[in-house]
Amino acid sequence: MLTRYFRFVGLLFTLLTGVFGCTQAQVVFWSENFGTGCSPGNLANNTSTANGTWLVTFTGANDPEANQFYISATEAGMGLNNCGDGCLGNSSLVNRTLHVANVSTSPSAIFFCPSGDCGAAYDAGGGCAFGLGCVATDKRAESPLINCVGQSNISLSFLYFEGPNAPNDNATVWYFDGVSWTQLADPPTSPLGPCAPQGRWTAFTVNLPASANGNPGIRIGFRWRNNDDGAGTDPSFAVDDLELRGANCVVFGTNLTASACNSYTTPWGTTYSQSGFFSDTLTAVNGCDSIVSVNLTITGTIVTPPLTASACSSYAAPWGTTYTQSGTYSDTLTAVNGCDSIVSVNLTITGTIVTP
Repeated sequence: MLTRYFRFVGLLFTLLTGVFGCTQAQVVFWSENFGTGCSPGNLANNTSTANGTWLVTFTGANDPEANQFYISATEAGMGLNNCGDGCLGNSSLVNRTLHVANVSTSPSAIFFCPSGDCGAAYDAGGGCAFGLGCVATDKRAESPLINCVGQSNISLSFLYFEGPNAPNDNATVWYFDGVSWTQLADPPTSPLGPCAPQGRWTAFTVNLPASANGNPGIRIGFRWRNNDDGAGTDPSFAVDDLELRGANCVVFGTNLTASACNSYTTPWGTTYSQSGFFSDTLTAVNGCDSIVSVNLTITGTIVTPPLTASACSSYAAPWGTTYTQSGTYSDTLTAVNGCDSIVSVNLTITGTIVTP
C-alpha cells in the first residue's frame, strides 16, 4: 500500500527506452496546380491560388520590357510527356500554369504576340542598342508560405519544360527556409522531341534541405534570367503540378541515467518519483507525437518523512491522477499540442521504508 509521498536519498534512476527512427513512406502533403481558366495576360505577381498568394520579386536588373511570369492557361498544363498547348477554346476548365512570356510592350509583341502572354514564348532581346526595346530579366516567382510541420525528408516534384537556351536564358529552382533563399536545382533542357517548337511536359524531383523538416514557413521559387543578347529560341519555361512529399518522423526514446535525485524528470518534461513502467507522449522537434515507454528502476533507501499536515495518503502521478496502492493503471495524457495518448503505469517500490 502506498500511504505516503516518499523522499528518495542517494537513489539511482535508470531510464530504459528504445531508439530514434522515422517512417520511410512518403506522402504528398502540399500541391499546387495553379487552378483553371484561360486567364490570358494574368500576371503571377499577387495571383491567389488555393494555397495563397504568389509573388514575383526582382532578383537582379530588369529592363522596361523584361519578360514576365504569368499564371494562365495560354500555356496549358497537358500532363506528363504531352506537348504544350494553349487555352483549348478558352475553356474555363483548362489547367493554368506558371510560365515566362514577353510583355505587350516588347519588340517581339508587335509582330508575334501583341497582347503579351502567348504561352511560354519569350522575347530574347537584342534590340536594346538600337532603341528597339530592352528585355534583360532577372526575377523570381515565389510560392505562398508552406507549412512543413510534422514532415521530414521532404522532396519537391513538378512537371516542366524549358528550351535549350542556358546559361544565358535560364530557369532555376529556389528554396526559402524562413530566413534566406538558396538555389535548389537547375533543371536540364527538357527533351522536346516531336513537340518542337512547343514544350514537352517533363518530370523533375529534388530533395529539400534538412532545414525544411518541421518548418512552418518555407517557400518554393522559380527564377528566370534573360541577358537580352537576342540569342534564344522558344520555349522559355513553364511549370505545373508541384508536389511536396514528406515522411512522418517518430522518436522512440533514448538511454539516460541520473543519480542522487529525489525525482527524475524525463527530457520531455514528465517527473517521476517512483519505480515502475510508464508511457508518455513525446512531441518531436518536427511536431510528431510518439508514445514513449519508460522503465524506471529505483534502488536505494526510501525514507518516509515526518508526518505533517501536508502529508498525503496517496500517490499523484505526474499527469495528475492519484493512486492509493501499487498496481497497473491506464490514464489519458494530453500532450502540449492537444493529442491524447493512453498512459500505462506500473508502480513498484523496492527498498527499505524507514520512519525517522
